[in-house]
Amino acid sequence: MDDISTVIIKREDEGVVIDVYPFKELNANPVTSTWAHNHDLSPDDQHPPSPPLTPWQRTALTSYDFGEFAYLADAKDARSLHDDLSHCGDSLLRFIFSELSAREDCTSYQDALRRMTVARNQLNDLIDDLQTMATEPARKGESPRFRLAWFIDSDATSPMAAAQEALAIQRRRNSTATLFKVRETATGKVTSIDLAKQLHQ
Repeated sequence: MDDISTVIIKREDEGVVIDVYPFKELNANPVTSTWAHNHDLSPDDQHPPSPPLTPWQRTALTSYDFGEFAYLADAKDARSLHDDLSHCGDSLLRFIFSELSAREDCTSYQDALRRMTVARNQLNDLIDDLQTMATEPARKGESPRFRLAWFIDSDATSPMAAAQEALAIQRRRNSTATLFKVRETATGKVTSIDLAKQLHQ
């Protein structure tokens, strides 16, 4: 029975991924994986070669980490690129490359900028949380139960001016700045709470 495995074939836009798992252990990591591009599954005359990179993916590969992985942009086809990315040793780069793919509806430089900005903001929030946990004095050996954030858009001319504007808005009588994001430290669950709705009930 040791020679029996479970094979899962997943169809993707650019081809198929084949994962081999230990028999009846689908929650384990695959024993091995391979990739087959559409070009490999059909005759060449039916599927002419297509560029493996979008322009914004190429920009990411040539700019990321001071061009350390620029060689990936020279992959001869999508299959080679997939294999090279899988073995590049940088999971963040693989995430970026995936976020900038057509499969994720990234179809322009504007889409790419928007997706990377969202990712940057989420990482900044995580960094803030980690810094807080690392620097705040322990409270009976436990982390704070909740972490709250309040967001507002500003067209101020500097970070200090933006912070001052936000503080003034929050202190304003009958202010509508009442929407908070509350994260439970233990579970990571985030809840949006609008206190204005409660105040007017």
